[in-house]
Amino acid sequence: MLLSLGIAAAQPVLLHTHEDMCEFHPVINSHVGDEHLSSIEDIFSSRGSIEAVKLLDPNHVPSEQLAPAYPRIKHMRDGRWIMVYQGGQNSSRIYAIYSNDLKTWYGKQQLWGPEQVDIEGKSQYKRYSYADILQLKTGELVCFAAFRCDLTSEDGKGSGIVMKRSRDCGEHWAKPEEIYNQPCAQPDAIELPDGSLQCYFSDCPPSADSDTMAMIESFDGGYT
Repeated sequence: MLLSLGIAAAQPVLLHTHEDMCEFHPVINSHVGDEHLSSIEDIFSSRGSIEAVKLLDPNHVPSEQLAPAYPRIKHMRDGRWIMVYQGGQNSSRIYAIYSNDLKTWYGKQQLWGPEQVDIEGKSQYKRYSYADILQLKTGELVCFAAFRCDLTSEDGKGSGIVMKRSRDCGEHWAKPEEIYNQPCAQPDAIELPDGSLQCYFSDCPPSADSDTMAMIESFDGGYT
């Protein structure tokens, strides 16, 4: 659409219509030079089932949380596989389990479980969900999970992301560290070629009408 601003106008002014502004013009090869930041992982087409009783200890666990949900599997440098997952859709617990062949699983560990906490005088439970696992170039395992508290998470208090670290491929785990303190979900971490870590997640602050994607970054292997 062209608009003339009168006789004194040196040249017409171009006004963009709504349709013009909604057009998308993709740029071919827009990421040339950044290929080293991408990686390809194996996709396995076989499908099988793992009995829940082999993955979760039914003692004192609500029946809804007896079914594994939201699994993430990574291939470790020692040749084994590690899977982290939450117990049930309404999760409170995060587990890890190991395999040599993706068929037989062993060594189940509970990495996080419900904890009774007090926030602003409100006694409540802190619960964990949406785990992700990553093996760093150093060989260390770092596991991430989202947490929320029953009574205050909607107010932006008592929710965020925690991380645990293992230096021996999961045999022992260090104490968890809270690395983010706002309502969020689904942390997903990557390590860049320069060794820096990026943790992406769905950011859902109480005042927002919808979720957005956000990222926090570490330049020292996840220590800060």
